[in-house]
Amino acid sequence: MTDKVKICANCRKIKSVLEFHKDSQQTSGYKPYCKICVSIRRKAQYERYRQRELCTTRSYYQANRVKVKIRINKYYQANKKEIMKKLKIHESTTGKWQARQKLRNAVAAGKILKGACFCGEIKVNAHHYLGYKNDNWKDVIWLCTTHHLRAHGKEVVYVTG
Repeated sequence: MTDKVKICANCRKIKSVLEFHKDSQQTSGYKPYCKICVSIRRKAQYERYRQRELCTTRSYYQANRVKVKIRINKYYQANKKEIMKKLKIHESTTGKWQARQKLRNAVAAGKILKGACFCGEIKVNAHHYLGYKNDNWKDVIWLCTTHHLRAHGKEVVYVTG
């Protein structure tokens, strides 16, 4: 560890140089304000200018809507492969998420009642045994965590201690 110390220009406290950001342009090699004071100043500045920045961005977009759309389209055309790759990953999980969400809403509304696992456990998970297609979202069997993991072919690990 280093035993170098520095006085913060804001709070005037003596602190270790480890509590300051590095800055090669300063003679000491560190910023004049400690990390805590910098954080407080940044948060205050963000709050002070947040509304103005939002208004500026919004007015720029409204005034230059066509220009912005052309720029977005150019970016899309230049990065189409990467974007499509990300979308395919998202599409593969979207059906699963939608099926789970529909089931959660139906259970919360009382349209579908949770049952107990065949072992008698009442703390259960829904197992979509027919998959997550639009028509199959409500076709579930209620299984405890142990049996649900086994249904997916996963090993059940018991933690003791």
